[in-house]
Amino acid sequence: RQVVNELFLRILNRPATDKEVTAVLDQLKAGDGDHDKLVKALAEREAFVAPIRAKQEKDRELAIAKAKADIAAHTKAIEPAVKKAEEARLANLKKQEEVLKAYESTELVKKQAAWEKTHNTSVEWHPLRPSAATATKGVTLTVEADRAVYASAAEKETRGVVYTVELPTQLQGITAVRLEALADERLPGNGPGLAGGNFVINSLELTATSSADAKKFQRVTLQRPQADFAQDNFSIARVLDVNPNNNQGWAVGGGVGSSHWAVFEAKEAIGFPGGTKLTLKFNQNFNQPKFLLGRFRVSVATAKSPVPLGLSEDLQALLAIPAKVRDKKQTDVLAKYYRNLDKELREKSKAVADARQPLPRDTKLVELEERLALVEQPIPLDGRLAQLREDVKMSGELQKNKRLAAAQDLAWALVNSPAFLFNH
Repeated sequence: RQVVNELFLRILNRPATDKEVTAVLDQLKAGDGDHDKLVKALAEREAFVAPIRAKQEKDRELAIAKAKADIAAHTKAIEPAVKKAEEARLANLKKQEEVLKAYESTELVKKQAAWEKTHNTSVEWHPLRPSAATATKGVTLTVEADRAVYASAAEKETRGVVYTVELPTQLQGITAVRLEALADERLPGNGPGLAGGNFVINSLELTATSSADAKKFQRVTLQRPQADFAQDNFSIARVLDVNPNNNQGWAVGGGVGSSHWAVFEAKEAIGFPGGTKLTLKFNQNFNQPKFLLGRFRVSVATAKSPVPLGLSEDLQALLAIPAKVRDKKQTDVLAKYYRNLDKELREKSKAVADARQPLPRDTKLVELEERLALVEQPIPLDGRLAQLREDVKMSGELQKNKRLAAAQDLAWALVNSPAFLFNH
């Protein structure tokens, strides 16, 4: 009685009447009857559900046994055909591997040797040392001793990044620009990009400013783009689009791990008396993170048009070394690069990869296994029975402290009463 009165005082700011106290105490006693009714209802539902459940379980076991028997029978029926098909697959795999091995040891070696003889260029390229190299979105650019620029991304979700590189030169009559995307062991996948070795350059912007007179300025129009390698649908021509698409540009997927390069001609010769500052901007807006150049170098040439693509500075230096005196690392670098170029090697390697794929699964067997998985699903508990079990459990907890349960019910009733709501 004291607890009931205290609750009225705390919530409604008035004592409870005798009638109200009696009503609460009567309700407290009625709770025992409610619990007994729930227990009885649960027992009745358990008895009602038990035979239904037993039949469901029996039917489920029969369905599982039949599904397993069907799988066993079908597996046995298709076993000869599967065995024959697997033998054919293994024979084809062996054949494709032998074809690839023979090609690598003979034709590929000859083709690389021929390529080395023809891929020399008389164009003199001048690698430029950047005086400044900056990037957006937390990317750090570092100019290294060989005049290359190394990029490191501070953020995992780096996209929409712009590199700006300032390149001073005393040359005049510049007709072409070469961009080398350089492989490096420090980069993911050996580079030259940060996305597992790949990158996407959406567009390039080049300007030239006189070192002697900053008012003399030239916006350079680039043309005749060439690249030694490009990913399908990501050609070097994309970087010269007037309105670049974020999902298009130059990329080297399928050729990561090796250096690649691109050459552009200038529509008008570049260079001011007294020196020129070239400013090159790389827009890298691909819609996935880290598709950025990891290491690169910029060179210029004054050769007459048409300027040949030629080779990168590093590969040209390696080719200048006679094959007989190259060390293993030098030989491997050249071989790796040429392997990426050779279309026939890619086709034969793909044939081996395809032959290694397991046989497609029998469609009927897959269907039978799906049926087994379906009938193996546990039978769901009767909804009414599940609710009664929860209700009895909760009611049992309340029975352990009836005073607390009654106080909670009373408090809930009072805070929802018109008197309480009106005053608050």
